[in-house]
Amino acid sequence: MRIDSCQHCHGTGYHHTGRDGTGSAYLCECVRACEVCGGDDSPAGDGFRLVTLTSPDYGDYEAAVQCPACYGIRQILRRMRAAGDDTPPRHSGARFQDRPEQAAIRRTLQAWVAAWIPGTPGFTLVGPTGVGKSFLLTHLVGALRSKHRVIVRYEDVGSLVQRLQRGIASGGITAIIDDVETVEVLVLDDLPRQWGSTWASETIGGVLRVRYDHQRTTVIATNHDEAGLRELWGGGEWGERMLSRMAQMAPLTRVGGQDGRSMPTSPAWRGSAL
Repeated sequence: MRIDSCQHCHGTGYHHTGRDGTGSAYLCECVRACEVCGGDDSPAGDGFRLVTLTSPDYGDYEAAVQCPACYGIRQILRRMRAAGDDTPPRHSGARFQDRPEQAAIRRTLQAWVAAWIPGTPGFTLVGPTGVGKSFLLTHLVGALRSKHRVIVRYEDVGSLVQRLQRGIASGGITAIIDDVETVEVLVLDDLPRQWGSTWASETIGGVLRVRYDHQRTTVIATNHDEAGLRELWGGGEWGERMLSRMAQMAPLTRVGGQDGRSMPTSPAWRGSAL
């Protein structure tokens, strides 16, 4: 079965359990039955094939080499699984409602996804509670994975801080920080109203500084406007420096609309996907 002409995955080599690239990733049958190496049944192991080589000292011998058709896809999937899928379960399989007040931001995000390349600056979605920022981010994650095969890590900031605190006790904090600093695209959802400690502010600020220095795409969502962000980062020189970095790496993009969580007859989110 040829991977590049597969009608099921359209040549990507994998699918997601949710619609539009959300949920866990799994291999398409075209990779599992790769016609080049034998796929899952390859005697050389997943993603490898046996070839016959010749040595002047040992004559002909067999060696396992990377399969040119499926090895790269299997590596991408391993990295996706390592990154995990922590997008909000309540948004899995849903689609963004195309309300008139959301049409402009939706077109902006679609164009951004289509034009994305490594190092593309991200953005900071700013808006009040319930207007759909997390919903947009969930489907942004899926669209990036589907269109660009990029590794995207979604992190709720409060949960990330808690994980980092547990990492101090377990000795795993360095690995957690390295992961969020180096992943191709980092999505940070829901910057808090205030940091619980100076340590939390400096740690998350340090992650953003490293990503800024290395021009790695970062997308953020928050209820804060510019003044609120300045206060969140503690004001003064540090606050101005953080705002300056954010303006370059993730400029503010406003999201308007009503609070969908409090609408008395609010239907399930529906409409077309990113």
